Amino acid sequence: PLKTLFISSLLSVSSLSSHAAIIDFGTYFSDSETGLDWLDVTATVNTSYNDISSQLTTGGKFEGWRYATGSEFNQLLFNWTGIAPVITSRTITTGTSPSVDGLISLFGSTLDSRWTDVYGQTWDNQNGYSEGEGLDFTLGIIADLFNNSTAQRQVAAIWDNEINGAAIDFYSTNHRQVLVDDAKNDIGSFLVRGSYFSNNNNGSTTSVAEPKTILLFSLGLMGLFFTRRKTSK
Repeated sequence: PLKTLFISSLLSVSSLSSHAAIIDFGTYFSDSETGLDWLDVTATVNTSYNDISSQLTTGGKFEGWRYATGSEFNQLLFNWTGIAPVITSRTITTGTSPSVDGLISLFGSTLDSRWTDVYGQTWDNQNGYSEGEGLDFTLGIIADLFNNSTAQRQVAAIWDNEINGAAIDFYSTNHRQVLVDDAKNDIGSFLVRGSYFSNNNNGSTTSVAEPKTILLFSLGLMGLFFTRRKTSK
């Protein structure tokens, strides 16, 4: 049984290495196509751009992370939906498969963060919808300046509106803007770092050891075990 596990684990690593995949780790997810880890946006709601930036340095709460650019955000959404971004406006993705609903689940709904903070329950629950059948969105600050002003940053959006069965889904890197010192309870930050689960290794920061690295190390030990066992017979 142990030998079978060893072989099947090797096959799993091969699959991860040769195909794009989204791998959810709870507080962040890895995208092997973009070569980036993406932090849950709900982990940074109600915190300003400047406050987050001060925590990106060595010893900070978000050490190793950085702000995603609009191009990186658009690439993730394009890879997910197959709909090329409309740079000057929102990009409608209604009816795509997979839909943006899945990404909102991965990042977390900042609308739910706000509603839970103010009303103690999600927007859907308060308005009588089954979860995911009403309104959800993820709003996050990105690195891009608004109108070339260092005092403001653009806010990217992933939007899912299922109210009354009339789905309107979209994404946008210029949904709105926010002053760098303003904190909003429905806006977080899109933070990224280089991922070990990568097909192109285009991440620009160094990652800590992830499960894939741990798995490969364990497989090496298991291989050594089987080699020594065979030799001793």
